[in-house]
Amino acid sequence: MQTIPIHKHIQLYRESYARIVKSAITGTDLSEEMHTERRKKIQNWNSNANLDHCHALVETILSQKDFMPDPNAYQLVRSKRAPIPLQPEYFKKTIPKKASVAIMDLFGTSPLHGLIAEVFKNSVFAPGDSRYRSDYKDGVMIICGADDNVFIALASLLHELGHCLVERLSGADFSRRQVISEAYAQILEEIVVCQYLASEQDRLAWCSYQREIDHLNYYFCLLELSQTRSFSYLTRHINADFFDSSLLLLRQTFFTDIGYQSVYAEASLIRQKVLNKFFHHEKL
Repeated sequence: MQTIPIHKHIQLYRESYARIVKSAITGTDLSEEMHTERRKKIQNWNSNANLDHCHALVETILSQKDFMPDPNAYQLVRSKRAPIPLQPEYFKKTIPKKASVAIMDLFGTSPLHGLIAEVFKNSVFAPGDSRYRSDYKDGVMIICGADDNVFIALASLLHELGHCLVERLSGADFSRRQVISEAYAQILEEIVVCQYLASEQDRLAWCSYQREIDHLNYYFCLLELSQTRSFSYLTRHINADFFDSSLLLLRQTFFTDIGYQSVYAEASLIRQKVLNKFFHHEKL
């Protein structure tokens, strides 16, 4: 499934993220400009997409018992719903060690221990950098973000670590790298965090939060496809105004990579199958 990058928007998110956030919150002209350019690109993505694969993906999502976001499960910004799920209360609590050290301890004698240490050694950790992301340095994928001793740092580093491990272990390029990378990142984050959390109540809250991430991925996949000619019928299945239009800018890939919402959705479906089969997670 091909994605189309919008290079102008990629540059904006990299160099002017504060401006993006301000526009999302206040609804400046930049927000409308970005929506306009995105609408132009979506038609090109439609013509290049694997339509059979997309139709199958849509049918699978719509067949889910519960695939729509919970209206009460999202953060409000100036009384407007943002595409950011409410986090469990313990997300901002401190943990005994820096996130990277805690992760190294969790992997203990795992064969991946040395590779994980190498990823962390080459990564760019900056205090207060809450924009966790994978990027390339000297041709190697690394992690950027804050290596703090708070729970959210632990979860975020695990997710980005998943992307880095797929990149380093997979060797030559393959056609479904994006989907496999995202699925692995989701699964690694959820399973390892579950091992870290001490109480059953916290683990249930964590899994419920992850299910809402899945619902968010399904929603954006259907929303993006509904804006194409081939899938316009999907407007009957979703509320296009569920989130505030300007606050959609907080979903970076919705503007930088047309078609990537399908990657997230398919990854969530893979995660659901894996966890159901091997870990018997409830609420899936």
